[in-house]
Amino acid sequence: MKRTIFSILIVFVLIFTSAAVSAKGKGKAKGSGSGKGVKSAQKDKGRRAEKGESEKKQRKEKSKQQEEQKQEKEEKEEKSKKAKGREKGEEEKAEKREKETARGRDHKQQLKALEEQMTREEQKHQKRLEGLSEMRTKAEADGDTKRVEQIDRRIERGNSRYEQKHQRMEEKKQKILKLIEESKAKAAGRDKEKDDEDEDKDEKEDKTESKKNKK
Repeated sequence: MKRTIFSILIVFVLIFTSAAVSAKGKGKAKGSGSGKGVKSAQKDKGRRAEKGESEKKQRKEKSKQQEEQKQEKEEKEEKSKKAKGREKGEEEKAEKREKETARGRDHKQQLKALEEQMTREEQKHQKRLEGLSEMRTKAEADGDTKRVEQIDRRIERGNSRYEQKHQRMEEKKQKILKLIEESKAKAAGRDKEKDDEDEDKDEKEDKTESKKNKK
């Protein structure tokens, strides 16, 4: 009887021990699985954070590039506008210079024509005086004093008329010469102004190029 009871107790102890060991093993397995899950979640979270940071960096760089491209485009447009403005201004100045040059040529042509006219008038007057002088000599030889007096009056009127005409042409000549000198002075001033503008333009380009090289 005692032996039977002892056997039953041993069986109970074995069953209890086995149950305890089994429970402990399950607990360990459960704890191990839970730890792996936490680590996996942490890794996923880290990867997501890295991905988000990378995307944020990419967006920032893209925004920076877009801003630089926009600024570059605006600078090009501004330069283009300035260039067009300079071209227009230069065209207007060139047109003005051409007109001034044309006027200068006109003045020179006028001067040449006037000088030729003055030469013709002088030759015409001299020829007329020679004719009257011959007529006077003949009248004087004939003793025709009345005829001589008439010829003298004609010579006097001819000289007076020629002197007045010559004076008007000389005044006109001086005006044309003055206009030619003014045209030359204006042309010289425009050339100097253009040289100054070219120098300023070169200096600005040099400064711009220097800034680019420093960057």
